[in-house]
Order: sequence, then C-alpha cells, then structure tokens
Amino acid sequence: MKIIAHRGASQEAPENTLSAFERALELGADWIELDVHMTHDGIPVVIHDSTIAWEEDPSERYAIQSLTLEELQEFDLENGEIVPTLESVLELNIPAMIEIKWMGEPYIPYIESILPYLKGKDCVVGSLNPKIVAYLKTHHSRTVGIVKTPSDLESFIQLHPPILALYHSLINKNLIQKLHTLNIEVCGWTIDDLMQARDFEAMGLDGVITNHVREFLQISKDKPKKK
Repeated sequence: MKIIAHRGASQEAPENTLSAFERALELGADWIELDVHMTHDGIPVVIHDSTIAWEEDPSERYAIQSLTLEELQEFDLENGEIVPTLESVLELNIPAMIEIKWMGEPYIPYIESILPYLKGKDCVVGSLNPKIVAYLKTHHSRTVGIVKTPSDLESFIQLHPPILALYHSLINKNLIQKLHTLNIEVCGWTIDDLMQARDFEAMGLDGVITNHVREFLQISKDKPKKK
C-alpha cells in the first residue's frame, strides 16, 4: 500500500511548504499530496486554505485570490517559511498528487494557467469537482477524482479517472473491489489511525493519505514479507 504524505511531512515541518515536501522525500513517501490556489496575479501557489492571516492578528483573514504573489509571500508561515509557488515545488521533482482548489471562478482559464507547470512532471492532478476532473482528463493523462460525499461518487466513477481518492468514511471492501474491476486505483484520506489503515489495506486499498508519514512508513518497512 502506498504511503502518501498529506501536505508533505506535515508533522515535522509546516504543511505545504518546501521543507515539508523535502522531508517527505527524505522519509521515502511514495507520493506527496498538496493543494493549489491561484494568486490575484495568476500564479499557482501551494496552500490549503483559501485565506491567510498575519500571526499577530489571526482574526483578519485575506483571500489568496485577492493577493499578488509578492503580497502573499510577505506572510510568515512558521520558521521563516513562505507560501511556495507550484513551480518551485515541482522543481523538487517530487511524485505529487495535486488537488486544485476551486473558489467558483471560471474553471477553464484557471486550469489552463496551471497545466503548463505540470508538463514532464511526475504528478497526478485532480479536484473535488467532477467538472474540473472531466476537463483535466482531456488535457492531462493522469487524473485523480477526490471524493468526499456519496452523492459525488457515481459522477466520478463515470469519468473513470485512473485514481479515486475516497474520504475514509466511504471506503468499504465491495466498493474497492468494484473500482478495481474498472481498473481504478483507490486511495483513502485522511487516515492517521494505524489500525484503520491496516483494515483498509486488508480490503485492498492501494494507498493511504496520512499526516503520520514517518510512522506509517516504518510500519510498512517492518511488515513481514509474503513468502
């Protein structure tokens, strides 16, 4: 089962930062999950939330899409880290699982501004929005449907992306088997409980997206090999 670092090695470095991604690589994560928003001047940046605040005044938050890259990178995340651009992250040559965060703007020009950064990179890219995944499938060979609710599941299955990342409460053995018969790889998110991960692995889950990268990788290494 693949170990996928949720926002990088987020227990050992600030999430979605270059340090977190470099650490996940050092630990040996199979993939590294990350999130992408767009700045006001059209630069894809890696951050989960749609807003950001000064540490000194967390009550006042600023929308990522209202800030230029220069303005956004004035914010100190932790330990001197700044919000990285997607370009700088992909220059690390990480195996990336990219979630495109969509805030309601017209999505085609939004996606078109991201796609050039993905050329020649080892990445899968997707969204919680089936329409975005459908568009991505026509422009990028490796897509992932990110499924949070049962109501979206069938829409994603009909799109037949190579990978579906399921919210943990949706995972069951019958569904995994169904998706495998359709040649769809199945990952689960966000799973930090080791016993739960083992149960899902026994069901046939292909990958687990976790914050506890070091611990999960160690257990994977220590697991007896099948004879």
